[in-house]
Amino acid sequence: MNAPPANSDLLQRLAADYVLGTMRGAARRRLARWRSGSAELDGYCIFWEERLMPLMHRLEPMKPPPAVWPRIQARLAIRPASRERARLRLLAWAASVLLIAAGGIVFYWLRFGAAPAIESATISARGGGPIWDIRIVGRLEASERLAIRTGRGASPPAGRAYELWALPKNAMPVSLGVLPVVEGSTVRSLTPTQRQALALAENVAVSIEPPGGSPTGQPTGAIAFVAPLSRAT
Repeated sequence: MNAPPANSDLLQRLAADYVLGTMRGAARRRLARWRSGSAELDGYCIFWEERLMPLMHRLEPMKPPPAVWPRIQARLAIRPASRERARLRLLAWAASVLLIAAGGIVFYWLRFGAAPAIESATISARGGGPIWDIRIVGRLEASERLAIRTGRGASPPAGRAYELWALPKNAMPVSLGVLPVVEGSTVRSLTPTQRQALALAENVAVSIEPPGGSPTGQPTGAIAFVAPLSRAT
């Protein structure tokens, strides 16, 4: 396969496996090749790198009880190895424990949400349920990401696209990109301009634009939705 999958949820899971190190060999080389040509996949990888690496540094190695390795040797009929080789095996065992622990963290984030939101907005159909759940996630300004969960009812008019805008006070709208229409989750990097606009915005809006988004950098079609941004306390 020369191009990455189009499924955003699958891309996020592949990125997590890649960053965690459980992806090896040809699959890892293929994903690295995909990453170099896919802004979406690169964004997922950066997302996991910034969140997993600090956690790995905080995990303390676990030293197994002295009786563990002799029992393994006896069960597998392995002859006693040199002290140095035994030490290396113990270190490998401890590294495996760290890997399993980090894997649990990845599973938790994938299942229950990758990070607490700094800001959030819910865009709902008139008289219906939510269409997009918009979250700004990250702890440091430079690591902030736009996380979008798309629900049902996101199909735009034929031949058009929905585009998301930050509405900063006393300034022009700033595009946050074309919104996805397929159910699932998407994570995108934010430019400094977008982060600044969101910091000054109390609302976001969705306009109806040509495929690929507005050609002018400002809304050109009708405003379909406006939703308030709620900041975490």
